[in-house]
Parts: sequence; structure tokens; C-alpha cells
Amino acid sequence: MKPVRLYSILVAAVCLLGPAVHMAAAQGRGGFGRGDSFPLSRMEMLTENFKLEGENKKQVKAVLDAAHKSAEPVRAALLSTHAALGAAVQAGKSQAEIDAAVKAYAEQVSAMARIEMDAIAKVLTLADPEVKNTAAVQSAFYMARGMFLKKGKWDEIPERNVPSY
Repeated sequence: MKPVRLYSILVAAVCLLGPAVHMAAAQGRGGFGRGDSFPLSRMEMLTENFKLEGENKKQVKAVLDAAHKSAEPVRAALLSTHAALGAAVQAGKSQAEIDAAVKAYAEQVSAMARIEMDAIAKVLTLADPEVKNTAAVQSAFYMARGMFLKKGKWDEIPERNVPSY
């Protein structure tokens, strides 16, 4: 068989089998066929990772509920500054105007990150010190990214990519 023909057959096989292999691998990660999500809600992950029970679980939920509520003005500002940035770019504004829009948006992104990290820091103070292993702490910080971006409940099953507001 000619090398070009063999190469063509190999490329065709990869193209046809690639999506099937990807779907099978995604199901194996616990994404229930979605591949892009976690199998548990945020509260379920925190409860499992830090063995939260009873009063501790209620306190953690209260901390996160309060942080979500306090993030409302930042959520609104993120939406407006994101729209302003997009409008500036689409309108072909000057670099100075685009830079100003970027700065305004970055300030809101930073404010949201601070709310998220403050909330997780409070959660970690409530967790049992004997259960705070490195993997659980890393998981909590990763899971907190984008936790308060949606106006709805913070405890939704998070997507791998941060949800849009």
C-alpha cells in the first residue's frame, strides 16, 4: 500500500473514532456523559471533602449564602463593564478608551475573586483541622472560582468552564 493512501486511511480512522473515544473518556470522569462538569454540587463537594456535619454544615452554607448575596453589586458591575468593554472593541474605540474599559472590568473581576476567596477562607476556618488535607483545600479553592457569578443559587453543579453572568 502506498504511504499516502495508508496515511489517508489512518487520518480517516482517527477522525471517525476520535469523538467516540472522547465521549467514553468523559463518562469515565464522572460527568454523567457531559464530560465538562463535576458530578456533585459545590455544597456536596465541601461536605464530602471536609466531612461537614450538623452545625458545621449549616454554618458553611450560611457563610456562602451571605457571600453570594454580598456579591450582587459586583455581579451587576461585571455585567455592565463586560458589555462596555465589548462595545468599545466593536466600535473601534481608541486604545486609551479600550484600556479604560479593560481596567474597569478588571477591577470588578478582582472584586469578585476577593469575595470568593474570602468566603472560602471563612469556610476553611469552620472545617475540622484534622480533615483539612491539601487535596481538599485545593479542591475548595478551584471549586470557588466563579461560584458567585450567576444570580441564581451558588450551589449549582459547577461547569468546568466558569459560567457566564
